[in-house]
Amino acid sequence: MLAAAGAEACSSRAEACSSRAEACSSSGAGTLGFPAPPRSGGGRVTLESVKSQKEKLAETQFASLEAMMLAYADEAVRVAADGHRVRLDFSLQSIEELEEILAGQAAVDLEYQTRTWGSYFGEVLRRQWGGEWAFTQYPNAVAAVPTLEIAGSRLYPLMKVNRRLTLGDSESLTAFLELVKARLGTSPSRVN
Repeated sequence: MLAAAGAEACSSRAEACSSRAEACSSSGAGTLGFPAPPRSGGGRVTLESVKSQKEKLAETQFASLEAMMLAYADEAVRVAADGHRVRLDFSLQSIEELEEILAGQAAVDLEYQTRTWGSYFGEVLRRQWGGEWAFTQYPNAVAAVPTLEIAGSRLYPLMKVNRRLTLGDSESLTAFLELVKARLGTSPSRVN
């Protein structure tokens, strides 16, 4: 599903982006350097503002994969606040809030949602345990996808979020977080 989208995750113009040092172009979402989109009544994010934000980002050149993931994560924080009245703060506890947001999402505009929420999920993990963003091949897939490499482990937060959006509660992010804690230890080292 997302394997094909993952190949496009770095570029809307089919540019290769195999390392963090290469420039990435995105058709996803983020807020680096962009003003907040206009809001409609009640502080909700409008469909038009989301489309506008995505169009701006389609033209953005990011210095690295990490910069692109940070932009998507920033977009998740903005959308959570404006569209869901939820404050995401990159803490492990915020994964429960993210889980609630995803429980209410339809699998519409799946690529955008996967990039936005998956980048936030990955950034929470990266900030807690360290690690680096890289493009690697997802197991049994053809395309490379954004991957978080932490202490010799490869995590696929965007793929996990995609599965949560398409398969529902059985793909719980909080349950996955518990597996990560068991593998990497429960005493994370905070990284910014």
